Amino acid sequence: DVVVVANADDPLVVWAAQPAAVVSWVAVGQPWTEDAIACPACQSVVEFTATGWACTGCDFARPQPDARLVDNRLVFPDGTELEVDPALPGERNRANVAMAALTAHWFGVDAKAAVAAAIEVQGVAGRYRTVTIGGSELRLLLAKNPASWQETLRFIPPPPAPVVLVLNARDPDGHDPSWIWDVPFEELGARPVICTGDRASDLAVRLGYAGIEHEWGPDVDAVLDRLRWPVVDVIANYSAFQDLRRRFGHVS
Repeated sequence: DVVVVANADDPLVVWAAQPAAVVSWVAVGQPWTEDAIACPACQSVVEFTATGWACTGCDFARPQPDARLVDNRLVFPDGTELEVDPALPGERNRANVAMAALTAHWFGVDAKAAVAAAIEVQGVAGRYRTVTIGGSELRLLLAKNPASWQETLRFIPPPPAPVVLVLNARDPDGHDPSWIWDVPFEELGARPVICTGDRASDLAVRLGYAGIEHEWGPDVDAVLDRLRWPVVDVIANYSAFQDLRRRFGHVS
């Protein structure tokens, strides 16, 4: 039988996983809920609370998890707890480690050993890698949709740490960048911000409405070449991120 390891906190994932013969439910959180407002079973409203979620029109509800991620601890039904403190930043990477550990467990790998291996990962296909240009160290961050932008904005250093935002709208990204209005750019606060990329002007308008002071220019290379900050995060969507990888030698 097929075993599916699935996030109990995401209604759409739960809906997709239900038909599997065996499901190992893991509660790793779901901070982005805008995509699951309507119940996939009956189209009624899904309500989210501090302890879970449930449809207001039918019995579709969060399943009881077999394991839970509580802060930085992975808690099993028997009370066993493993510390999850990955080298990579953010809540999503703690969740990734937890899901990987539970999946490895189903393959007969000791969960403690799986967590120990997963937390040592330093980068994935260039994500989170640091490169040098002029006198600046750039950390390359990929954010493809509103959910990943929200997560990324929440783990980057607070003001006055600077950030460069790069937005394209090519085939891999989708040609309609209106989704940027769902991103909580207001959370940038008083950081120094430069926006660039093919759709830098769209991003500049969004930041203006968010009340975020910023500079902008469409030429990514020109923006990066004139950076004078010693350390800066560069957040780019998919095709923009791949351009950065090529510029810096396909960083791994």
